[in-house]
Amino acid sequence: MALLNLVYREQLFPRPAYRQAVEALLASDTEKRACRTMVGLLALAHDRACEAELAEAIDAELDAGRLPDLDILGRRFAPDPPTLLEMNPLGTCRGARPWLGRNAEEGCNLPSRLLIRTASNAYFPQVVSVLSLPDRGSAVETSVRELWDALQIVNDAAGLGEDVSAGCGGARAVQR
Repeated sequence: MALLNLVYREQLFPRPAYRQAVEALLASDTEKRACRTMVGLLALAHDRACEAELAEAIDAELDAGRLPDLDILGRRFAPDPPTLLEMNPLGTCRGARPWLGRNAEEGCNLPSRLLIRTASNAYFPQVVSVLSLPDRGSAVETSVRELWDALQIVNDAAGLGEDVSAGCGGARAVQR
């Protein structure tokens, strides 16, 4: 019912037929249903890019003494199946919900919509990597500096003990 209280409500209607439709709907139905139908008609005009054609259909319905029926008009202005991909190059929703784990899919088949990257309703998996660096001057840093030249000759982890002890003049590497 926010539609009724909009300051710029009249500017919301792209053509006079839409204004006449909301007046007729309000006169014959509850405010809630009239607003729901009107918002549906405006969404239909936008989503299917049929503002002028829909206005003509609304005028025809009103001239015939009938109220615009959103379901009938929705079917009338439904896109042809071959043009669905043209209208929606992102394809259809598969119903995947990865944030709920494996096998958390539900049937959807609605057109996919592009979300702005900073949208608060978008799902962004976050991968976090951590590298812990010791403070300068710590015992670990001092030990590594002393053994740095010997560590440079290490080829792989398997030969770490032998390579380091050979590079340290025969000193044994500490193994845990």
